[in-house]
Amino acid sequence: MKKCSALVMALCIVAVVGQAEERWALLVGIDQYSNEIIAPLKGAANDARALGDALVKYARFPSDHVFRLTSDDKANLPNLGNIITTLDYIASKAKSGDVFLFFFAGHGVFLNKQSYLLAYESDIRPFLLAKTALSVAELSEYMSKIQSANTILILDACRNSPGGGRGDEDNLMPNSFVNDVANIEFRATIYACKPGQRAYGWPGKERGLFSVVLEDALSGKADENNDGNITLHETELYLANRVSEEVKRRTGKIQEPWIDKSGDPRAGNMVLSWTTIKQNDARSLSPDEATVSTELTPRKDPVAEPPSEKELIRRRAENAFSQLDALVKEKKIPESELKPLTQQERAEGWVDATGEYYGENITPEEGRRIALERARRSAVEMALGANKPIRRALMRSVQEFHQTFAALSQRNIYGRIVEEKSPVWVSDQSVQIRSGEPAVPLYKAALKARVSLEESQSDAGFSVSLKLDNSKFMDGEEVSLSVTPTQDCYITVFNILSDHTVLILDVFQEGESVIMPGEQTFNFPTKAERPSGERLRVALSAGRTEDLESILVIATRDDVPFLYGNMEEFYPDAAIAGEKPVLGVLPSYQLALEEISGWLAGIPLERRTFDVQQYRIVRRDQ
Repeated sequence: MKKCSALVMALCIVAVVGQAEERWALLVGIDQYSNEIIAPLKGAANDARALGDALVKYARFPSDHVFRLTSDDKANLPNLGNIITTLDYIASKAKSGDVFLFFFAGHGVFLNKQSYLLAYESDIRPFLLAKTALSVAELSEYMSKIQSANTILILDACRNSPGGGRGDEDNLMPNSFVNDVANIEFRATIYACKPGQRAYGWPGKERGLFSVVLEDALSGKADENNDGNITLHETELYLANRVSEEVKRRTGKIQEPWIDKSGDPRAGNMVLSWTTIKQNDARSLSPDEATVSTELTPRKDPVAEPPSEKELIRRRAENAFSQLDALVKEKKIPESELKPLTQQERAEGWVDATGEYYGENITPEEGRRIALERARRSAVEMALGANKPIRRALMRSVQEFHQTFAALSQRNIYGRIVEEKSPVWVSDQSVQIRSGEPAVPLYKAALKARVSLEESQSDAGFSVSLKLDNSKFMDGEEVSLSVTPTQDCYITVFNILSDHTVLILDVFQEGESVIMPGEQTFNFPTKAERPSGERLRVALSAGRTEDLESILVIATRDDVPFLYGNMEEFYPDAAIAGEKPVLGVLPSYQLALEEISGWLAGIPLERRTFDVQQYRIVRRDQ
C-alpha cells in the first residue's frame, strides 16, 4: 500500500503549570477505511499511538485521560460516533484552564465548499460525504463545548489523494481548508506544510515524517535554551528546520511547516512538554516558579510566504482528486432559476432542498425521478429536524441500535409537502466513482417545498411478524426467515451487523417494489430458491468467538422505497453473504439510523410498522 494523505490535528497547551490543571487528549489514527473507495494509509495508527505515549511520558497527560481510536483496534474504531462521543465526554469533564489535545491522522478533503475529516466509515461520494464525515464546521461546534481556551491546532495534512487507486498523486493542502480551520478559535495553528505543498512519510518507519519530528521535539530535542521547558516557539524552530531538512534529504522535495499565531500573539511562550531530566524538578515548583518566561527573543519566521492564489489554482488543477471540486462548481444551480428563500417564505414553512443520484444502469428520466424524490425527502427531513439527536448518538452494540430505533419509530410527528415550486435539474454530467472504471451519470434536483408538520397515531390492526428458523447459528450456517404482515404492504429488510454496519437486503422485493398481501407468510429462501444458490449465510467477525446481530423488517402501506446510494453493490465482508444480491451497505449505525429516520419522517405512524429479531453467531467448536 502507498503512503497517503495524513491529516493530523492536535489542540492544546498552556503557559502556566498549575496544580489544578488537567490534561486531556483524543488521538485518532486511520490507516484502513471501511469504504474501499478511500485509499488506505500507512502509519496513521502508529502516529496516534506514538504521540499518545509521548504525551504521557513528556507532557504530563494522565494515561486515563488519553483516548486512542485507531482503525486496527476493533473495540475502539475511529468511526464518527466514537469521535463525537469522546469529544462530548471530554467536554463534560474538562474545566477552564485545562489542556485539551485532539490528534487526527487520516484523510482530509475539501468538497462542496466545505472541509472534512474522514472518519473510519466515511464515503467521499458527494451525496454521502456530509453524512459520513466530520466537517470542520462541526468540529468547531464540538470544540465550543470544551471550556479550555488553551488550545493549539497541529495540522499534518496531505500526502496522497484519498481517491482509491491514485497511488502517489499529490493531495495538496488547499487554501480553502486553511481558511475553514481559521474560523475555529485556536490559540495557534501549526501546519506541517504550506498550502499548495504536500507532507511526506518517513521511509521505513511506517510513520508520517512530521509526526516523528514532533515526537522528537516533545521528548526534549527542541529545548533550544536547555531550561527543561519545550515551548511552542522552540517547537516551531525545531519543526521548521528539521522537517525541511529531512524531507529534502530523503525525497528531494520541499515541505515547509508554518505557524499561524493570530489567535494569540503570546502563544509562542506556551509550554508543550518537559525534558526527562527537568520534568521531575518542574513537578516540585510552585505555580509562580513554573510560569514560562515571556522574555524569549523573537525571531524572524524563516518560512517563506504561502504561494499565490494563482499558483495554488494551477497546482490544484494538476491534482487528480481536484476533479471533484471542479464537478461541484459545474453543477451549481443558477440563482435566477431558484432564488434563495425569503424571510416570509421561511416563516411559512418553506425549505430549500436538493437530491442526488448516481445513475448506473438507469434511464435519465428515472435518474431525475429518484433525485427529485430525494430532494422531497430531504425537504421533509429538514423541516422535521429528524436527525439531530441521531448524529450525536454513540451506538457500540446491536442492543443500543435497537433502543435508538425504537425511540424514533414511535415518533408521531411527520412531515407532508403541501406545496412545491418547479424543481430545477442540472445538465447531464458524469463522475468517476471508482478508479479505473467508467464514469457514471450524476443527476441532481433542487426545489422549494412548503412542509406541514402533522400528528399521527399508530394502527393496532397493522403489524408485521418476523421469524427466524433459529436464534443461534454456527459460523457459516445458513439462515431462513419468514415475514407475515396483517395488511397489504411493502417490505424493507435490514441486517444489523456486529461490525457496526447495516446491510439492506433484497430478499422479497427482487429489485422492485412489490406489494405483499396481508395475512400471508413469505419465506426466504424457499425450497425452490436454495438449489439456485439464493441463501443467507452468517459469519463471525475476524477474531471473534461470538457475535450478536439482528434482522429488522419495516412494513409500509405506501410504496415509499428506502433510497440509499447506488444499491447494486455487493459487500464481500458482510456477515450475511451468499449469491443473493445485497442492495447496499450503510457503513455505521449512526448513518443507518439517520437515513432510516429521514425515510420515516414523511410516513404517518399508522401507515408503517416493524419487527426485529436478534440472533447469535458462535464458533463451530463451541
